[in-house]
Amino acid sequence: MTTWSDVIAFLRTKGYHTKLWIPRPFQDPLSAGMYRSIGTPVGQSTDYRLRLDDGKGLHVREFPQYYQAHLDDVDPSQSLVGHMFADMPGVSIPLAMIFLRRV
Repeated sequence: MTTWSDVIAFLRTKGYHTKLWIPRPFQDPLSAGMYRSIGTPVGQSTDYRLRLDDGKGLHVREFPQYYQAHLDDVDPSQSLVGHMFADMPGVSIPLAMIFLRRV
């Protein structure tokens, strides 16, 4: 794999949330059209995302020696709430329960 397009094509064959570790140096995420984002902190220095044509998303975490990439079912720029429920169930369910208790 030499480009983020290669990474996306590979991950599409593996399914959502399958993690791929990519040794650095590698193509700069910003030069590939990604935008800086936030994500669940796991020690990364930066998060990047790329919204795909079908509304899915590539999420890339930057670490000193590698990038970690996976596909999200819903890119947050497509629907933040949809992303939370599809791709962050460990966060969205407790938040929904807190909200429902207040209603």
